[in-house]
Amino acid sequence: MLVRALMGLWFLFSLTGSAQAMDNPYRLLTSTELPEFFANTLPVFWQQHAQPGEFSGVDGVPIRYVALRNPVGHKAILVVNGRLESYIKYQELAYELFQQGYSVYLYDHRGQGFSGRMLSDPQKGYVQRFADYVTDLKSFPRSGSTRRPAKPALPAFPLHGWSHCSPLSGTVSPGRQSRLSCPPPCSASSWVPYRPGWLVSSPG
Repeated sequence: MLVRALMGLWFLFSLTGSAQAMDNPYRLLTSTELPEFFANTLPVFWQQHAQPGEFSGVDGVPIRYVALRNPVGHKAILVVNGRLESYIKYQELAYELFQQGYSVYLYDHRGQGFSGRMLSDPQKGYVQRFADYVTDLKSFPRSGSTRRPAKPALPAFPLHGWSHCSPLSGTVSPGRQSRLSCPPPCSASSWVPYRPGWLVSSPG
């Protein structure tokens, strides 16, 4: 429940820009705190905790990620970002989750962000096979350099996030991740025709 609550509150705050008019049980950042946070707190936090790394995806394309390992927590979240995004976009989210005791792992899909390109033009989005996104995700937990806790929660964001939400039976399983959070429109029933029982009913 904590993962879903945090994701829901973070999404709501990103729309409203403020937590002051509502209960804030997890002490998430408020709009009045953001200027100081972005100017001073976040750069220092990221420099101290964000550890970059990479692994080889399909056809040897370098997939680059960042790991924020929480020394006092045993919970982990792997954030799957969206189309043409980079994990840099989710620095604030990583900070909030880290404060709640989570280790946070973020990576950039092939063809975007800091990950490798398949075309000579680095500004042009391209993937040879859409399924390569899923295969890259499967490769991430097996990378020995990540040293992350077993069975992380997996928040997925559209559009690439949907590519991982859709083939759930082959990508996410109780032995690999403890739970999956797909914010709208990724979680719409028309977008995700298959949602296994263990995913819907998984506690926590």
